[in-house]
Amino acid sequence: MVSVIIPVYNVEDYIRQCIESVLNQTYNDLQIILVDDGSTDGSGKICDEYAKKDKRIVIVHKNNQGLGCARNTGLEIAKGNYVFFLDSDDYIPKNAIKNLYEIIKKNSIDLICFDLQSTFDRNEKECVQPEKIEKIVDTKELLSAYLKSEISSTICSRFYDIKLWDKIRFESVRLHEDAFIDHLILSQSKRALITNQKYYFYYQRKDSLIHSKFSNLNFLSIECGKRYVDFCREKFPDLELLAHLQLVERQICTLDKMKNDRVEKNFTKKYKTIIADMKKEIPLLRKIDSNNKKYLLEKSFIYVHPILGKCMVSFLRGIKLPIRGCKKLFRIIVGKK
Repeated sequence: MVSVIIPVYNVEDYIRQCIESVLNQTYNDLQIILVDDGSTDGSGKICDEYAKKDKRIVIVHKNNQGLGCARNTGLEIAKGNYVFFLDSDDYIPKNAIKNLYEIIKKNSIDLICFDLQSTFDRNEKECVQPEKIEKIVDTKELLSAYLKSEISSTICSRFYDIKLWDKIRFESVRLHEDAFIDHLILSQSKRALITNQKYYFYYQRKDSLIHSKFSNLNFLSIECGKRYVDFCREKFPDLELLAHLQLVERQICTLDKMKNDRVEKNFTKKYKTIIADMKKEIPLLRKIDSNNKKYLLEKSFIYVHPILGKCMVSFLRGIKLPIRGCKKLFRIIVGKK
């Protein structure tokens, strides 16, 4: 049996398509857990309506505590050998769970990391698949791929053996609740499969929490990055540098959102603190072998030294020299004589 956990909060315009995409799966041995997290629109009633029609659906109504707590509620009552998380404004193609179940059984693995297909109109029925690339990895290789951003960071882009969740639960935060425990759940996996195949439709809502205007909640992403560094330093020392890479990426994304939303002046002290912390990270980036290293270095330079950083990036791009070819300029930027 596969337990599908769907947290529900004020999504009356989307929840029907989400539920029906699960009911229409070609794999039928399902426990569909709908956790109504204190919805104030018609979402809860819609869930009740579907629960009366199909015995596979379990509905829980609770006070609003956030996405993480809602998922925890689902985990507490999950009866399946495998678990799949689905957000209530998203949906899945009809063969998704069948394909994922067959892959996890065939390869004797405890986790599948797959890709998502972004959608804007909700009319797509089948995912557009690239030429298949997949590999089986151990714990360290899996964490390395995550820290390098080679796999998706959303909890919904994975198919889990339920045993991975025996000792882990989401934290009670309102944003980035999955990022807070990503390193913990991935480190539980002994043998995982990473694939570029898509088994999930991710709806791009302009009014979703992740796309809302910048607030103090967005700083939680950097806190996650710091946790990864501490975790790797203690458990996987060989991956500590990659954890710093992930931290810098989160720092840059946070600063980018602040600039895009034009709120830097509202968070001046924190803005300056992030840049100061980032400056300390730059020398570490030079030691890392990663596809996004050059991009992160360029972005970091521009934030740490706006004028000199932009000049350096333009210079590098103009004559196509590698980073190592500008050692002297680099040392000036990072504050070394």
